[in-house]
Amino acid sequence: MKIRPLFIYMGLFVVTILLIVMFSGSPETKVDPHAGMNQEGMPNDDIHRGMSMGGSSAPGSDNVNSEFKNRIESLKSKIAENPDDTASVRIYAEMLASAHQSDKSIDLFKSILEMDPNRVDIMLTLSFIEYNRGKYDEAGNYTEKILKIEPLNAEAFYNKGAIEAAKGNKEKAKEIWNELISKIPETEAANLAKSSIQKL
Repeated sequence: MKIRPLFIYMGLFVVTILLIVMFSGSPETKVDPHAGMNQEGMPNDDIHRGMSMGGSSAPGSDNVNSEFKNRIESLKSKIAENPDDTASVRIYAEMLASAHQSDKSIDLFKSILEMDPNRVDIMLTLSFIEYNRGKYDEAGNYTEKILKIEPLNAEAFYNKGAIEAAKGNKEKAKEIWNELISKIPETEAANLAKSSIQKL
């Protein structure tokens, strides 16, 4: 004998109603959200038992700042020992930039360019930093250098238009972005250029 699906759904509906009535019938019962938790805020069950911070504190401004400072000091020492280690110099410069020490980071990035003037990745980073500081001419200079080395660098091409838009030259920005869309159509930069043109 087969049970029709209609009867199964009706049975489930009745059980659901009964459960709602049973659990909503005693409004004075208070649920403690911390019940069953150990002192460290972890549920005290089979899955979470033994999962503690091991005496260490949760990430906060004190231990994150000290970790960041230690990393900075370590990189400083590494660079002092080997100033030609451009990978370490770059990481150190990026950390300084993220810590709002752009003047120091720019000097470090420039030191990499002195060793290798064709580092497009470094020029892109410098153009980004200068753009964020409102120094559009500086950002534009780096962008032009990139495009001389890599005429179809989609990111630099897009940035060139963004710099013009930031300066208030909307028509020039449109022209650059339209050129990007026609020359390098199947790129993320081209898609971004399309949406940027619509927002102008």
